[in-house]
Amino acid sequence: GYLAIFADAPVVLTASPAARHVIIEPQSEDRALYFRNIVLDGNGNGGGIELEQGTSSFYLNSTSDATVPPGFESPSLTIKNCTAIDGAALHAIDTALHVHDTSIVGNAAAERGGAVFLGTEAWMHLGSSSVSGNTAGDGGAVYASGAGQPAIEVYDSALEGNTANRNGGAVYAELSGNRILDVAGKRRA
Repeated sequence: GYLAIFADAPVVLTASPAARHVIIEPQSEDRALYFRNIVLDGNGNGGGIELEQGTSSFYLNSTSDATVPPGFESPSLTIKNCTAIDGAALHAIDTALHVHDTSIVGNAAAERGGAVFLGTEAWMHLGSSSVSGNTAGDGGAVYASGAGQPAIEVYDSALEGNTANRNGGAVYAELSGNRILDVAGKRRA
């Protein structure tokens, strides 16, 4: 199933202090969230979306069968100014994460994954999105750990201006097995 949240003009949703905007509890079935004209603003004191361990597959502005809810032909989501210990904008453990048409900007993690934290069998497909200006101790944009599927697939997306205090300004991967970073897309002029 999916949940669609949309507005005709941009709407800013601000997180409560030290809270996440959205927490997805473990699900055995695929789940999807669609956003149009929505900004999740952590206001420097709250996190974005957390997928609790055991969520099968999670689709952000996409679905497994390419079905688009009515009125969501042009989805758009911005996750900005979020803070957390790990994964300020998106935090996923043991989940297949599909992110499309999303801007993740200006988030900060005290430890790992300024924008995205992928732990224990989690992996991410990032398409038609931008991840910029995020910071962390390790993995300014993305921190990935564990074994299993390809860690990160990036298509027609940009990871720019992300910084890490220790390792991996864009991506830091602490992986075992044959996990990979798969990058494809259009060349920028």
